[in-house]
Amino acid sequence: MTSTLRKLRFQAKRISSIRAPLIWLQHRGLDPGDVFLASYPRSGQYWLRFQLIEALTSQSGEFDSVDKLIPKIGAHAGAPALLPGGRRLIQTHETYRKEYKKAIYLVRDVRDVVLSEFLQARERNFPSTSATLTSTC
Repeated sequence: MTSTLRKLRFQAKRISSIRAPLIWLQHRGLDPGDVFLASYPRSGQYWLRFQLIEALTSQSGEFDSVDKLIPKIGAHAGAPALLPGGRRLIQTHETYRKEYKKAIYLVRDVRDVVLSEFLQARERNFPSTSATLTSTC
């Protein structure tokens, strides 16, 4: 994905008139037994999903399989049941919603999150973010 397309996608997610219908679409097909793995971005969710896959399936977690076994919200339609009772694990970065009856919330030290976000923004060449953070440090 080009950096221009990433920037547009990033900005479109922030526009509330576009965001509300997108979130509604992503949350269709949820089951009351689904368990949500929620966190603030850059808090180590991939690492936790790798660990959960290995613990729940006795398989090695791989980047190709992690999104299939514990999918992101909106891609959960064909997710396998990894938990007892036929329940699925679904990854989200959304704030609390009434559909989230059971959730695991991953919390990382805010200093690590800020540094990780800064490095990612600089890597993706978001000049406004990098310039702002660099000038204030």
